[in-house]
Amino acid sequence: MRTATALVASLEFPVRRRRVVWGPVCIATTLAAAACGSGEMETQSGSTPPTIVSFSASPASIVAGQATTLSWTVTGATSVSIDPGVGPVTGATSRSVSPAQSTTYVLTATNAAGSVTATAAVGVTKPPAVYVSESRSINSGGAPRTYVLAHPNPMPAGALPLVFSLHGDGGDGAGIRAGLPFEAQATGGAVFAYPNAPGGTFEYYTSDGRTREAQFVRDLIDALYNEFSIDRTRVFVTGMSGGATMANALACRLGPAVLRGVGIHSGTLYPVDNDFTYTGAGGVSCPLPAAIFVWGKSDDTPGVSYADGQGVRDNYRATQACGSQSAAWTVNPCESYPGCTRALVWCPIDGLGHSIWSSAAEAMWQFFDALR
Repeated sequence: MRTATALVASLEFPVRRRRVVWGPVCIATTLAAAACGSGEMETQSGSTPPTIVSFSASPASIVAGQATTLSWTVTGATSVSIDPGVGPVTGATSRSVSPAQSTTYVLTATNAAGSVTATAAVGVTKPPAVYVSESRSINSGGAPRTYVLAHPNPMPAGALPLVFSLHGDGGDGAGIRAGLPFEAQATGGAVFAYPNAPGGTFEYYTSDGRTREAQFVRDLIDALYNEFSIDRTRVFVTGMSGGATMANALACRLGPAVLRGVGIHSGTLYPVDNDFTYTGAGGVSCPLPAAIFVWGKSDDTPGVSYADGQGVRDNYRATQACGSQSAAWTVNPCESYPGCTRALVWCPIDGLGHSIWSSAAEAMWQFFDALR
C-alpha cells in the first residue's frame, strides 16, 4: 500500500514559471517573491508589473514663478500617480507644474502585479534681482561726496553685501557701473556704490588722498548700514586702473577688519609716506583681505603693466602665505592659489591691454559671492 507521502511525491504539478529580467528600477510587487537590488524577480506567467518608458521635466530648470511640463510614457498600468503635490494622473501623459523650490517628482505606475517608480528633478532658482539706481551725496570729512547707488527693489530679506566700484582716472561712477556690470551678475542681491572721485581722479598717490578715501568708505558703510542693514562682514571694494590702485591702498589702510575682499583690475600697490613697508619674503607689512586680480597680458602701460601686475600678485601671495603652485579656478583662465590665509585668485588675460575684460564682473562677483 502506498503511503500518503509517497502518493504526494508521485504527483506532478506543472506550474510553468519564467524569469523576468528588469532594468535598473527596483520594483516592489504584491507577489511574495521579489528581488530588489539584483534586478531580477520571479513572477507567475502573465503577471508583469507596468513599464515606465520615460519620465522627464522640460525645462528641467526654471525661475521661481515659471512652469515646467512633466511628461511620461507608461505601459501596462492600471493607475498612475505623481508626488509630491500632483496626485493621480491615470490616462494622462503630461502635466504642467510650478514648484516654488527645487523638487524631485516621483511617478508611480501600478497594476495587479506590483508597482514601479521613476523620478524627474526640477531645479528652481530665485528670480533675478531688479535694481534701481539714484545719484546721492554724503558729507564725509567736512566735504560733500557724490556717488551712484544701486540696490534691489524690493529689497530681499536678510542682510546684503555692499560693493564699492571705483572708476579709473578721468572717469565717474556711472561709467564704471556700465564698464563692470555687477548687477547683472548679483542675481541674489547686493548693494552697490559707485563713487565719483573729486576732480575725476582718486588721489591714491598721496597720503591725504588715501586717508580721505578710507574715511569716505567708512562713512558710507555706516550710512548704508543704517538704511539697508547691509552685512558689515561682506564689504568689498573693486576698481579699474587708478580705481584699482585706490582699492589696493584701501585694502592696506582698512584691511580685512573692514573689507572682506577686493577686486583689482589693472591697478598697482605701492607705499606712500611709508604707510606700509615690504617684508623680506616679498609681502607687505599691512594685513590684506582676500583678492582677485584681473590683468591683460598685453598691458604695457607704465606703472600698471602686466609685469607690474605679477609683482602685486606676488606681494599678496607672500602676505597671505600662499602655496607656489596655482590651480584652475571657476572662471577660465583664472587660477587660484592653495593654502592662503585669505583667498587669492589671478586672472591673466591673453591679448588684453589696459581695458576691462568682458568677463571681469562675472569673475569678481563669483569670487565675492563665495566669501561668506
